[in-house]
Amino acid sequence: MRLFRKTLTATDTLRFKGLYGADCCALALAVILCFTLGYHPFFFGDEATVFREIGIASGVFDSTLALSQYKPRLLFNSIWASGVHFELPRWYYAAVAASSMLVACLGLCLVARRWFGATRVQLWMLVTLVLGSRFGPMLYFDYVAGIIECLSFALFIWSFYLFDSVRTRGSKSVAILSLMLGVLSVLVHERYMIAIFAAAFATVVAHHFFSCGTGRPLTKRWLGFAAVYAVLPGIVFILLNFGIGGRSLSTGTAGAEVSIGWGTVETFITYFANVFLGTHFGHEWFVGAPIFNGRRMLVFTVLSIVLLSGLWILWLRGMDRNLRGRAVQIFVVILALMAVASLPGLERQEARWMFPVSSLVAVLILANPAPLVRSALLSVLLTISAAGWVSGSYGAIYNVYESRTANALGRGFDGLAPPGNTALLLDADNSAWALGLIGGVDIFSKVNARQRMHIDLYDADRPVEICNYDFGIIRYGATETGVGKFAQLNINELVSIVSARNYQNSDSPKHFERCARGGMDFGHGTSWPEWSWSGKFESVAEGVILGPASLVVGRREVGVEELDRKVLTYFARTAQQGTFSNFRLQVNWTSSHGEFLGTSIKVVKVVDRLAPYSLYLVAPKDAAFGEIYSNLHDGETRRVILQRVSVE
Repeated sequence: MRLFRKTLTATDTLRFKGLYGADCCALALAVILCFTLGYHPFFFGDEATVFREIGIASGVFDSTLALSQYKPRLLFNSIWASGVHFELPRWYYAAVAASSMLVACLGLCLVARRWFGATRVQLWMLVTLVLGSRFGPMLYFDYVAGIIECLSFALFIWSFYLFDSVRTRGSKSVAILSLMLGVLSVLVHERYMIAIFAAAFATVVAHHFFSCGTGRPLTKRWLGFAAVYAVLPGIVFILLNFGIGGRSLSTGTAGAEVSIGWGTVETFITYFANVFLGTHFGHEWFVGAPIFNGRRMLVFTVLSIVLLSGLWILWLRGMDRNLRGRAVQIFVVILALMAVASLPGLERQEARWMFPVSSLVAVLILANPAPLVRSALLSVLLTISAAGWVSGSYGAIYNVYESRTANALGRGFDGLAPPGNTALLLDADNSAWALGLIGGVDIFSKVNARQRMHIDLYDADRPVEICNYDFGIIRYGATETGVGKFAQLNINELVSIVSARNYQNSDSPKHFERCARGGMDFGHGTSWPEWSWSGKFESVAEGVILGPASLVVGRREVGVEELDRKVLTYFARTAQQGTFSNFRLQVNWTSSHGEFLGTSIKVVKVVDRLAPYSLYLVAPKDAAFGEIYSNLHDGETRRVILQRVSVE
């Protein structure tokens, strides 16, 4: 059996030279397709925050310096500063990320071909695993992360390859180019300081102990260059950080200080298992939802660990002696990148940090020349990644669903014909980061809305003057994957909702009477026509007394036209002074055939004075009826007096 069949050498690759043009074009189209799937034209999250951080800076240079106050990532910052200054659309940043991804893939193919003699089929398996990596979905949706990860890795992999080739070619131009690319990779993300140092160290070790096919002794000149290559990028970054006045080098993601402890070790182990053994450990909002539910996920994890462990053992036993040096080079860099990514601890364990690591692991597989082992390992990892994509696991990653939320709101802007240009955004607390609310949602509206609207976020702790706004926008729900749903409110609907909230959050009921008038009553006081009540039903002059949901639940079914795109308001207070009670505002939607279609629900805290509590309703498609519920929340025992239910 020809299990360890000889693979291609560097000279053998010339036989496929005529196919390179077609392969590169196909790869470019594949990259474009990947980035197209997650593209929309609306800036969000960290992208919108860039506009706030630049502020009133004039010119590309000043804007770059403003962004570099956080970290002197001059190349990355200049890309965004240029885009903001020239008001370039979001596809410009997508194009930068996509181009970087293409360059990274080409660099990986070059390493795989020249160092490991990979076949054309294996190269395509490699790039498919890179583009379809389950650690990379975020890169296609968030272009701050996309540019950082793709560009820094592309620069690093080419720098790494050229640095290694200096020993065989001895070219000054190649040496200078490798050094420049190494510095530039650090000026995109500083963690490549460690990766470059590790690459230089591993390359020296590989050439000294394994020769890496050259058979030449190490020269002092080359060792001197290796030392410069190892430390210069880090020195440049540190000097720039001190010169510009950036944050401490120990500052990690989201401005948090990083430290070394047991959490670092635990995170490292988690990353190692996820990358090498196909596990899926970590917070959903960072790594995605489980690929399967319940016991099936446990079975999937066990099978993955067992299968990949066996394959890695076969890989280790059958490694080519001539390729061990190359394997050492790749493996040391992998460990270095994992170690740096582990510093923030488990609370900041992000899948995207394993994107370059998983790409290098795919190359590392080629250190075993056996076609069967190579294909088996690549195929299993491809299958696991494919399962993540097909199951929609990636949709639970925070940046992914918030990108989709921003798309939902942004498309709503495009479709608006607002009666003015000043709006109040309600119930968007869960989308605060996505909409750029760190510096005010007004930034999101200015960079994304064609009408250049001014939008403020409603703050429950700060009652607002409704007369300052022309209309409202409300986040009335979310999809199963957390993507926000938004609707426009006319001024009367906005007045109704905000008046009620102002009353609840203020000692002065100045808007209560205005809110309480108008609309259609579904029941009030002692009159509750067409309502059905379960359990012990008590009525007093003021209204209905509702006890625990297990005892008293009120229902009334009405046509969808009476509820859709309207504000449902409950007027209630607790039966006992000095208490509060958790109460449901709820409508269940059904089709004309009685099929359940969904629920609009909001849990509110009812206080001991009469106050309105509102819920904006949007009926699902094909809804014919809405059943209004009146009851306490599950587990609540403190009674509530319901005075009235109405819709406006």
